[in-house]
Amino acid sequence: MLIFLDPLSILIVICPVAFAALMLGQGSQHRMCVLCRDLGIPVGILFALIGMVQIMFSLDHGDVVYSATAIMLVVVLHGAWVSALGFFAARYWVVAGGEQLSANGFSWRAVGAVMFLMLTIGFSIAQSPIGHFFNPMAITVVLVLVAASLFTERRSPGPGGSASSRALLFAAIISVLLGLVTLYSGDSAAGMSIAANGLIYGLLGYLIIYLLGFQNESREVINASLTNWHWMEVTGFYIFMFLAPDTILDNFQEADVADRFELLEQKVEDLERELDTIDRR
Repeated sequence: MLIFLDPLSILIVICPVAFAALMLGQGSQHRMCVLCRDLGIPVGILFALIGMVQIMFSLDHGDVVYSATAIMLVVVLHGAWVSALGFFAARYWVVAGGEQLSANGFSWRAVGAVMFLMLTIGFSIAQSPIGHFFNPMAITVVLVLVAASLFTERRSPGPGGSASSRALLFAAIISVLLGLVTLYSGDSAAGMSIAANGLIYGLLGYLIIYLLGFQNESREVINASLTNWHWMEVTGFYIFMFLAPDTILDNFQEADVADRFELLEQKVEDLERELDTIDRR
């Protein structure tokens, strides 16, 4: 049961969500609950994906696959309960009479929430080479789709941010598919990197858009509660296709078996040489 109380897993989810709720909630219990509801799941998934990348490039044997995957999923678990509590609390603390929920304009509070999220990400990846989180193909997909969304938002009236947030979700889906194609083409490491980093870029961009637009009308247009389910679906598909623990473990076991066969063959060859030497004598 102690695995569920991993302190680092709890802190990296709760700290950025709580900071955003305090900064943007501005004393409103309802607003703070809405922020917890909308941020818990995507923040949990984001840091779980960061953990996935660290697992991919750091494991050299299969003994720790299950424990590493468990920690990774615990992060998602903590994000899920934060969102669940935020959902029911938001229904309990209804909007106060006369409360202003939308206020157009630039917000330093939102920038502060984004900066704290970035600092938490920097802390979580500090022990890993930064190159693990850089993938040109995933970056290209994200930039192309975001540019297309910005072009369409200019030509259509309405609150900004909704098209870009959907573009980031599409970019994540396309990155996962590109990663699968690369994987089945024979380059498993590159395929997993494209998919994982595409998901990370998409989720991070989505969270930034949500935080910066929380005090504007774009929050309602984004429909975070529904969008979070889409993020869970694409992440679940990624885990199923790439990081099923049994599949990883099987790969390591196959490598171990191959190493053992090679060692046995070497021993047989050594014995044959000794027998030849004895026969010559």
